[in-house]
Amino acid sequence: MFSSFGEAPAKAGQLAIDPEALERRRLVQIVLLFGGVAVFILLTISVVNYYRHAGAFIWMTVPTAAIVLAVVLFTRRTGNIALAINAFGLTMVGLSLILLVSGGVNGCGLLWIYIFPPFIFYAQGFRRGLFYMALLLVCVLAVFYWPYWPIDHFRYSPDYKKRFLLSLFGVVMISAISEYSRQKTHRWLATLAAKLEVLSLQDELTGLANRRCGLNQLSTFREIALRNDTPFSVVILDIDHFKQINDRYGHEAGDAMLRHCADTLRQGIRKQDLLVRWGGEEFLGLFPNTDLAGALVVAKKMRHNLENAQLVVGNQVLRVTGSFGVAQVEKDESIDAALARADEALYRAKEEGRNRVSAADETQPSNGKAA
Repeated sequence: MFSSFGEAPAKAGQLAIDPEALERRRLVQIVLLFGGVAVFILLTISVVNYYRHAGAFIWMTVPTAAIVLAVVLFTRRTGNIALAINAFGLTMVGLSLILLVSGGVNGCGLLWIYIFPPFIFYAQGFRRGLFYMALLLVCVLAVFYWPYWPIDHFRYSPDYKKRFLLSLFGVVMISAISEYSRQKTHRWLATLAAKLEVLSLQDELTGLANRRCGLNQLSTFREIALRNDTPFSVVILDIDHFKQINDRYGHEAGDAMLRHCADTLRQGIRKQDLLVRWGGEEFLGLFPNTDLAGALVVAKKMRHNLENAQLVVGNQVLRVTGSFGVAQVEKDESIDAALARADEALYRAKEEGRNRVSAADETQPSNGKAA
């Protein structure tokens, strides 16, 4: 999305919103929340069955609670959500099969199956939820109507079977439609949030990083330079006589000129560098892992490209030049101090005749035309 910035912002992590990360975090929360509730319910049922001397049901609920608890703890420790949601899906299908075969208490075990579709769809998503629901329905049909079922199971009346199948199908359909709608809304909101974040960091006219993004990346590149003991330089440049272009040809021509300058200046920087529209007709270049001499070379290349590029506005062929101020950020100075030195070098370049590159640490400006 920030291809016009180069690759540096992506490496610096300019996008805080990651839809996939949000979805993974949601699934982890679901597993922990519903898993904890499931363990509590299963253990409560186990205690009730113990006092009712229903040992057969305890053999179902206690192992299931142990499996769910193990999955919850594993997910909390490792964050492996794929294993967790598939384990939950298979556990629920298996528990449903046990309830189908045993019938629960007086054939009421089937009623617990109604709570599974909403959770499975919410945890698994629409497509995988359909798979597990299809698997569950196959198990139900097999127990109800397969004549060669190898295990003796609870005998349900024909009317009970029909009503259960119709009601279960209704619950599955409602759960599926709700999950499909939720996923569509989630994707739309995540995409919208990402677009809004891009707009908050991108200059709308030129497609470059805006001042807000530039300030963030200044701090990031500065920290990296201090941590790795590498140089870091900045370049401030200003389009020469830009006000005259606006006054003579109009603001539309001025906007076209700014876009033209942004496209031209981008051609002179490396992938790890960042070009920022700093304000008005002023641009800022950030050059990580670059000392003053290296930044001067890049600035002179940018100046040369700008001077030799042409912009056609109507029947007019316009040429533009820029003045450049270059400074290396010293280890013991602030970002503001370095920018101030680069700004002083920029004004010195303008005073010396414009269309040139001036270094903050040089007593005389470096004439870009000689580069």
